Amino acid sequence: MLACVVAGAEGIRATRNLQWPPGQDFSRDISAAESIRNGHPLSDPAYEGEWLWYNPLVPAIVAGTSSVLKMPIPLVYAHLGVYANLIVPLGLFVLLAVMFDAWAALFAVVGLLFLVPAREPAWFCATYSPWLLPIHFVQGLFYFALLAVWLAWRKSTVSGACLAGALAGLVLLGHTAPFLVLIGAIGIGVLLPLVFGLTSGKGTRSTSVKLSSLLWFALVASIVSAPYLASILGHYHAHVLNGSPSSWVPSELSAEGLPRYLRYLLTPTTAGLVAAAG
Repeated sequence: MLACVVAGAEGIRATRNLQWPPGQDFSRDISAAESIRNGHPLSDPAYEGEWLWYNPLVPAIVAGTSSVLKMPIPLVYAHLGVYANLIVPLGLFVLLAVMFDAWAALFAVVGLLFLVPAREPAWFCATYSPWLLPIHFVQGLFYFALLAVWLAWRKSTVSGACLAGALAGLVLLGHTAPFLVLIGAIGIGVLLPLVFGLTSGKGTRSTSVKLSSLLWFALVASIVSAPYLASILGHYHAHVLNGSPSSWVPSELSAEGLPRYLRYLLTPTTAGLVAAAG
């Protein structure tokens, strides 16, 4: 809790007196929130007659907050992230405290907040940030969704599968990348043992129960993420009309910059030494 207070206090200091958030990504998100608040939740704010292409959860949260508090949407974006993004360290702590213990969770959260970013900008790392970008906020949802999936697989109940599916659907509404990571984890930890059980003939009843849980998970996740899927799959059939927004690649991950970035990652740091000792 103290670590979150320290991080939150720094966030308040960084955003004090701001009327508008920094960075070009907020131009996209502010316009999306304006469209939602004006009663056009599935419309693209930049291209007339087109449907939304970017995940709408965070703009929807901002639009709702703006309506309730009677505040301009840019002002909400400038200050809400300080508090909303605390879901990230809280989510990681709960995940690891349940799966391991409170001490492992404590050290992980301290590393997440104060060691991992190092010299990198916050949007480049899994960490806390006062800026309400989807890549920050949805981390917390991802941690809770991962925990829900783990618990649902252990208990194999309909309610557990539905809860996990609802959280996974929220993750997809918020940002596609952590959803793909979540599905990859499910594929490795759930589907492979399930396929092995079916092919080997072992635990047929248990396997059928788990398969039923997976179906409930997929159904609820699809229902919760329906606003986004309606545009991406229903309207556009997963066909990208404008590739420009997804064509940008950070220089560190380009073919030319990757060797230098790998050398940077392998250079001994405080965070690396602490992780190695752990």
